[in-house]
Amino acid sequence: MLKMDLSVSDQLREKEDAIERCLDKIEKARIILGRWEDEYVFREKPIAEAAIKFGSVRGPKTAHQRQSFKWFHEYENIKQFVRIANDYVTEVKELLEKCIIDEELKE
Repeated sequence: MLKMDLSVSDQLREKEDAIERCLDKIEKARIILGRWEDEYVFREKPIAEAAIKFGSVRGPKTAHQRQSFKWFHEYENIKQFVRIANDYVTEVKELLEKCIIDEELKE
């Protein structure tokens, strides 16, 4: 069915559905980024040498060594969190662009 054949209420419903999908995806991205921040944002920048010491030196470990080790050891998880959030944001952008283009075609 062509867009021009849709009633105003159907067009409005389509826009509302698109906005709801956008809000859902933005919320998912917010949750992913919040989880990433909770897990991997530290007061001190991770350093490879500290991570190596954590894994190789016996005895007490510093918080910085433990956090550096976690950052380097879980780097693939970090990248995955960022990719997932980026995917959600990209989908929202595309949905909103489609809404804008559809409106411009009507004019």
